[in-house]
Amino acid sequence: MMLAPSTGLRAGDTLRCIACTTSVVLMDVPAGAARPACCGRAMLPSRPVPCSTPRLFLVGSAGASAGAWYADAESGLVVRCTRSGRGYPVCSGRPMTQLDDRPDTGLWA
Repeated sequence: MMLAPSTGLRAGDTLRCIACTTSVVLMDVPAGAARPACCGRAMLPSRPVPCSTPRLFLVGSAGASAGAWYADAESGLVVRCTRSGRGYPVCSGRPMTQLDDRPDTGLWA
């Protein structure tokens, strides 16, 4: 599923999945980067999720991990997961790669 390049995305924006509890913060948004998707649907702008909000899935289940960094090598989009969920972030139909540590390029060098 290809998504059109998004407009208006900025580093620091919070996006959430509409089908699960996954939430991310955009960390590096290159020009022309597509809006990330999760569970097959484009992620929507959201307010940051309070830490006190209860989780709706079992700990240890498959999916995005809170605190993990994800990147799309082709577009340069980098996100950080702020709330775990059963889905994984995807960019332009490509699963985003979970990084071992924060990136050493862009704003995070």
